[in-house]
Amino acid sequence: MQKLFSLFIFFLISGITFSQTAPPQAFNYSGVARDAANNALSNQNIAVQFSILKGSTTGVILYAENHATSTDSFGVFNLKIGMGAVQSGVFATIDWSLDSYYLQVGLDASGGANFQLMGTTQFLSVPYALHAKTADMISSGGGTGGSGKTYVVITGDITDAQAALKIQQEVGSNTQFVWIIKTTQLTSLDVTGLTEAVEVNVQQNSQLSMLSFPDLAVVFNEVNVSQNYELLNLNFPSLISTENLFILSYNPKLNNINLNTLSTSTGTISFYKNNLLNSVSLPALTKCGTIIFDSNCPSVTLPVLQEGSVYISGNITTSLSVPSMTKGGFNIYANSLSSFSAPLLNEALYTSIGSAALTSLSFPSLTNITDDWSCGGNSLNSVTFPVLSSIGTNSSHDFIINSSNIVNFSLPSLAMFEARFNFIQNKFSQSTLDGIIDQIYNISPPITGKYIDISSQWGGGVPSIQAQIKIQTMIANGNTIIF
Repeated sequence: MQKLFSLFIFFLISGITFSQTAPPQAFNYSGVARDAANNALSNQNIAVQFSILKGSTTGVILYAENHATSTDSFGVFNLKIGMGAVQSGVFATIDWSLDSYYLQVGLDASGGANFQLMGTTQFLSVPYALHAKTADMISSGGGTGGSGKTYVVITGDITDAQAALKIQQEVGSNTQFVWIIKTTQLTSLDVTGLTEAVEVNVQQNSQLSMLSFPDLAVVFNEVNVSQNYELLNLNFPSLISTENLFILSYNPKLNNINLNTLSTSTGTISFYKNNLLNSVSLPALTKCGTIIFDSNCPSVTLPVLQEGSVYISGNITTSLSVPSMTKGGFNIYANSLSSFSAPLLNEALYTSIGSAALTSLSFPSLTNITDDWSCGGNSLNSVTFPVLSSIGTNSSHDFIINSSNIVNFSLPSLAMFEARFNFIQNKFSQSTLDGIIDQIYNISPPITGKYIDISSQWGGGVPSIQAQIKIQTMIANGNTIIF
């Protein structure tokens, strides 16, 4: 789903598949239009343009067509690619076996012809066909089969009993979207029978306190559970994989969530403004894109996470442990954080660590930093990288160490770097500065075109005369060094 700010539109590609053995006649396409507040654009005339590109997202347009359609009361619209008003090309002559193909989508929310690009996505065959059940190929006499409705919507003054019956009658193998939105009497619900979904949306339910998805294993686009002010318990006991977004926000009474089986999330997992959610357990999570914790979790442990980025903010979290992580990044602004552990981290992605309570950082296995990296905090006095050999992949990356109390810092294994070094306003002694200069000076072949700032050390530390001679040699070789 992509938000187009100029039109305040949300757009969802629910999935596109095609046969590898026969040319398709048309494809089903389902979309959802919403405003910036996540409200459906109900009963609105819109225009959509589909373009099929060859080879890449910027490839040649082989075919283009326009559609005029209307959204329903939930902002949903359904179209058939291949059956619009042709603008160029011949749909039936596309040989799908020759290359990769991409769908570019344009939208005019007013129903005109001023199409704004919403995004481009690749047509995939077998992998995506396993889960995009309503985007199957349409041919003469065809059909998707299966049971259940594509969209299951629970809203309004529906009761617990009515909602349970609706789930029983409407959820099946065809179900891709479950929306539980703005209910006023619903207090408890088990969404049984749903094993895979494109989107699960649970928002603004005024009385909902218990919610469970006992059979849901995979979500291919988004889970959004937000602004449910009476929600206490949320249960996903079978969830294994999510893609794109898993958002849990503004549920002020939520105190328990079960994600014990979640192992992979290729997008973002966000826990934000759930005031009573003091503990989040993810014992099976091995890989994620980004996981975000706000200030309500005093201790964050991700025991088997091997790859991902972790963001933590606020003044409650005191410890972070990722004992299995080998590749990842961190964005931490938690002034109470006093303990940080990533003993196996080998490759660092974008990282920024700031805490007033943290006194030391150690990265015993880190050999390679591939993006910006910085740390700071008034209490930080020791940062160690015993095996770090490579820092940054280009000159736009920054490597920043900044704390008025750091006295213990060295780069004993440094062999190459592209990042700009900024080590100002620390408390480096002359011996520490000399050690840094010696390590950089001894890199072979000699460095050139690099930027290093080691000036303004608290306590007056300056490089020795011998180190200054080496600095002048490096400056003569085309480097910028400030000391």
